[in-house]
Amino acid sequence: MNLDFSKWKPFTVGKLFHIEYGRDMELTDYEEGTGDETYNFVSRTRENNGVSAHIYRPEDIVPQPKGTITVAGGGSSVLSTFVQEEDFYSGYHLFVLTPIIELSKETKMFITTVIEKNKFRYSFGRQANKTLPTLELLLPAQYNGETPIIDATKQFSEAGFMPDWKFMEDYIKSIHHKPLTTQNRSKNRPTIDMQKWKEFRLPSLFEIEAGIYYNSEQYEEGKTPYISASGTNNGIGRQISLNPDFSGNKITIGKLGAKAYYQPSSFCATCDVNILTPKFDMNRFHGLFIVSMINFSENYKWDYGRQCRVGDTKEITIKLPVLLDKSGIPIKDSTCKYSSYGYIPDWDFMEQYIKLLPYGDRL
Repeated sequence: MNLDFSKWKPFTVGKLFHIEYGRDMELTDYEEGTGDETYNFVSRTRENNGVSAHIYRPEDIVPQPKGTITVAGGGSSVLSTFVQEEDFYSGYHLFVLTPIIELSKETKMFITTVIEKNKFRYSFGRQANKTLPTLELLLPAQYNGETPIIDATKQFSEAGFMPDWKFMEDYIKSIHHKPLTTQNRSKNRPTIDMQKWKEFRLPSLFEIEAGIYYNSEQYEEGKTPYISASGTNNGIGRQISLNPDFSGNKITIGKLGAKAYYQPSSFCATCDVNILTPKFDMNRFHGLFIVSMINFSENYKWDYGRQCRVGDTKEITIKLPVLLDKSGIPIKDSTCKYSSYGYIPDWDFMEQYIKLLPYGDRL
C-alpha cells in the first residue's frame, strides 16, 4: 500500500482521544517481581514498549486498562508512544490516551507512529505536558472521489475531516506478514536480586573516548552507521559513505540524555557520542545487559538539556551481579581488575539472563 501524504488532513490529539494523566507512581514504593501475578510498570523509557519493571498489584490502586496508548510527557524520551496490550501501572509525567471510538490495535499502532514523528517539536528540553491535547497530527482522511468527506458534527476535527480508520488498519496489517515469535517464557528467567549486586565504575570496565565530527560535506549516503545522540534507531542518525572509525562490539552513550546502545557492527560516531571499548572479553549479551543498567541508572539524571560528556561518563557507576561462593559471599579478585574492592562481575549470569528474556532466543 502506498502513502499519499497530499490527501492527509490535520487532526489534534485531543479530538481523537480522551487524555488523562498517569498514576504518578514511584517505582521504589512498590514491590517488584516476575511471573504472571505481576503488572507492567510503564514509565517514560523509550525501550520495551515503555515497560521499565514489573510490580505486584497494590491493594489500593486500580491498574490502567489495556488497549490504551501511553505517551511520555517530558524528559529525554518525550513523546515516546506505545499501545499497551496488558493492564498496567504508570509512573510520573505519563499520559494515557483512550480513543473516543473503538479502534483496532493496528489503527492505534499507526497513530502512535505519527505521534512519535512529532518528537522534533520538543527539542532542547521542551515538554509536552501542556501541549499534547493540541498537538496536530497529519492522518489519512476519508474521501468521496477527490473531495474529503466532511462531518457536520466535527467529531474528529474542527474542520470536519474524518480519519480513514480502515486505511490505517490495513496499512499496518500489510507490513506485518509474519509475527516474530519466541520460545522463551518468563518463568524460566533467572531471578534478579539486586541487593547482592555490587557497584562498578565504567572506567574499570571500558576505555572511554569521544566520537569524531564530520561535516556533512565530507560524506555522502552510504553503508556505514553514523551514530549520533539520537534516542531512537540504536543511535544511528544516518548511513554514510566513510570507512568506520570504530569496530563493533562496543557501547555508545549519547551526550544528550545519556542514552546507551550496544553497537554490534563497525561504525562512525559524532563528537556528541561517547564510545566505550571493553577491557574484558565482552559479547553482545554482556553488552546488552550493561546497556540496560546504564540506561536504568543514568537516563533520568540527564534530562532538560544536560550533557553527559566524556568526563561525566568516566564518573558513572553501575550495579552488576557478581560471582558468589557457595555461602553467598562475593568472591574477591586480589588484582582488583574490575573493582577496587575486588568484586568480579558474573558474566555468565548476565549472558544467560539476556538469552532467556522474551525474544532473547532471536538475538
